[in-house]
Amino acid sequence: MKLFKNALFLRAVVCVFAACKKGGPSADDMAKKACDCAAPLLEMSDKMASASPDEKEALIKDYQTVTETSMKCMEALSKDIKLEGDALAKYETAYQAALKSACPKLSQMLNPQS
Repeated sequence: MKLFKNALFLRAVVCVFAACKKGGPSADDMAKKACDCAAPLLEMSDKMASASPDEKEALIKDYQTVTETSMKCMEALSKDIKLEGDALAKYETAYQAALKSACPKLSQMLNPQS
């Protein structure tokens, strides 16, 4: 029984530090999925930026709908992450770097100072 408990503990430690599937998807995979979630929002943001005031007025409802849909998609992704503490902080750092590479427009939108 003690050997079984030690094996479970070792597996848990390895999973946390290796960010195994039970800890969630890799930072690269998460960044790609976030980019997919945000694609309609980024497209709509571009439309809004180049629209005339009258066109913007007509696009506002669609913009709100797309924003809500994209945010729900991204919130659902975050539920896949089962890490805490230092492991979560390391994951977030890796995710930010992956997002900057995979989806620079989204990265800039979420982190305007970087």
